[in-house]
Amino acid sequence: MQIVTSTTPSGILTRTANVPGRTYGAVVFGVGTRDEPVATAGMAHLALHLIEAALEPRLIPSRARLDANSITFEASGTTAQVVAHFRAIADAVLALGSVTAYELGRAKRLLEVEEPGEYRHPGVDVFTFRYGLGELGRTGFGFPGIAATSKKDIARWAASRLVAENTAVVLTKPLTASFDLDLPTGPVPTRGDAVQILETPTLVASENLDVCASLVVPAAGAEALADAIKFGLRERLVDQAGLAYDVSVATARVDEATAALSFDVSPRRDDLPETVRALVLGLQDIADDGVSPAAVTLAVEFARLELASDPASVRDSLVGEATLSLRGFSADSRDETLGLALALTPETVAAAVAAAMPSLLVAFDDDADEKTMAKVAKGLSLPIDPFRLLQPVSEKLWKKAVKGDAVVFTKKKIKGLPDAEAVITDSALLHRYEDDSYAAVEFDDLILVGERPNGTLVLVDGAGRWLPFTVKRWKNGQRFVKALRKAVPAELVREFPAV
Repeated sequence: MQIVTSTTPSGILTRTANVPGRTYGAVVFGVGTRDEPVATAGMAHLALHLIEAALEPRLIPSRARLDANSITFEASGTTAQVVAHFRAIADAVLALGSVTAYELGRAKRLLEVEEPGEYRHPGVDVFTFRYGLGELGRTGFGFPGIAATSKKDIARWAASRLVAENTAVVLTKPLTASFDLDLPTGPVPTRGDAVQILETPTLVASENLDVCASLVVPAAGAEALADAIKFGLRERLVDQAGLAYDVSVATARVDEATAALSFDVSPRRDDLPETVRALVLGLQDIADDGVSPAAVTLAVEFARLELASDPASVRDSLVGEATLSLRGFSADSRDETLGLALALTPETVAAAVAAAMPSLLVAFDDDADEKTMAKVAKGLSLPIDPFRLLQPVSEKLWKKAVKGDAVVFTKKKIKGLPDAEAVITDSALLHRYEDDSYAAVEFDDLILVGERPNGTLVLVDGAGRWLPFTVKRWKNGQRFVKALRKAVPAELVREFPAV
């Protein structure tokens, strides 16, 4: 199949084919959740809703989606209908420069209804543990700061991100030589690099992530490799052990050379420790012995399915290639992708997993029994990172802080939570617990402080760890929160919604 790649006069990348049947196409903007600073995370999602609203009433089947890499608007119909839809998208982008208060408020409400948890609270995903809240790691953060977004904010964001030079158009039919879209023009947005902050095999305790393993592998052929590993794990965890209904997999391009894979399993709460053990041992088994021939065969068949010659499949592969190109990454062609899948064998899968095992990271829900998890970790020879904002410090720091005139605040007794005292200095918040252990967070490590209408402060550090501090949980709570608000860097404070 011949794929034609070109650039319009305004700088839009185009990738087209000539597939019989209905025309399928998409407009791709090379900005996604990995590109958003946490204070303004959610702008791409907000823009998606604003553009979708401007496309009503729709006359052909279409949809919009957002992922780590891009915002994509897809449609199908006759070639004329799809191109007309593309032009309507461009008009909607230009209209983001003059959004009304009603339109912005409606889009925020839709965002809140669609993702109530992410709208109100910070969050994490397995990439956060590896990369912190930098590039790629912030994809699972959520968007609790989006409530404070103004009309000017969205206009400036669109004018600098949704530019022709950061846009691609794909179509399963040829485009005319004169085709172009009226979009803002400007430089391609600056992109950061995903920098690992966790570089040794580790278990990480966190909230509501069930069990998820992550590996970093070469980018070439990563999708087919991920499927082969998934099917190998499914044989062990689902078919043999009955610990979960299925194993799901996600692939994220990290940079030109590497991709990060994640394998999610949702067991019963009581089975969390055993699932962690089985998942790690399953990956070690695959590294030693590979996967079954059936797992490889199934991975190849899924690659064939994704690379089928029907219009929708061709559109999807063109979108994938265009998205990577917009980010400056090389993209395997359809033939190259299939060739890499066909080259898989149980032995090559074993070699790939063995090479990736030093990058192993396994996140698990911190509802797992602590003592049992400690035994599992010891048996696997892996450390547990509790992923807490307040990090252990020496008693010396506490004593130095209380030597001066610092006020010691006392936490109210709450069932299930340890008693604690706190001291706020110019540079840190320190805690002393009932077992005479000490912990602190340095204000220089914070990248965001959310402030809710009731005065609650949510402190977030660069690693993605966060913790709320509320008036009702502390004796003399009003004074405590007011002192903390005064001590944190003012430029980090962002309005968070009520909960």
